[in-house]
Amino acid sequence: TAGEWDYQDSYQFNENWAELLGWYISEGHESKRSLAVEIYQSLGANPAKVDRIRELLKATESEWAEAVYARVFQGRETQQSAFRITGYAAARLRELAPGKLLRPFVLQWSKAATAALMKGLIDGDGHMRSDGRASFIQKDLGTANIVQALAVRLGWSAALRPRTGMWTVYFTKHDRRSLRGTSGAGACLETKPYSGVIWCPRTQDGTWVARRNGYVFI
Repeated sequence: TAGEWDYQDSYQFNENWAELLGWYISEGHESKRSLAVEIYQSLGANPAKVDRIRELLKATESEWAEAVYARVFQGRETQQSAFRITGYAAARLRELAPGKLLRPFVLQWSKAATAALMKGLIDGDGHMRSDGRASFIQKDLGTANIVQALAVRLGWSAALRPRTGMWTVYFTKHDRRSLRGTSGAGACLETKPYSGVIWCPRTQDGTWVARRNGYVFI
């Protein structure tokens, strides 16, 4: 379900911009009254993430201003940071992700840029566990599909699942799936009569990638 990929001809996109794009897609907002964009993050719950957004805005030499305000979340008041980005940086983020949607061209980026983009996406709209498992939650199916494809490029095992009007991509470190049942018992496999087209893809390098029921396999 996962493997190493050849990135020799990939585009060397700037890693700071890639991670900032991930934050914008996951936690951003397009202003309707101007060309500015905003990125939001909880200062009370995630001060380290707020610091990271500041670092990225400085590293990309963006024009920005930060406002801190109080909001009520799950019955309690917390501090929220809002980053308003203007000028070239705002225009570029809008160009890279029109409508705040991820576009397929990011699949051509280098491994380092892809990893940076995924970090911003997961830190903003996902969850990372201490055992290495992670997830990314998204309303737009197209973006979720591309995130799953990016994971495959990074050599991650990824499964796409519907979740009450949303889509979740689950990432694990398992690079293989077995037909064996519980405790190593053999799976119950049967043979049945069949007539029709047999799906047997062939590629120049002998490797192909497919997805069935949300699971990617190689």
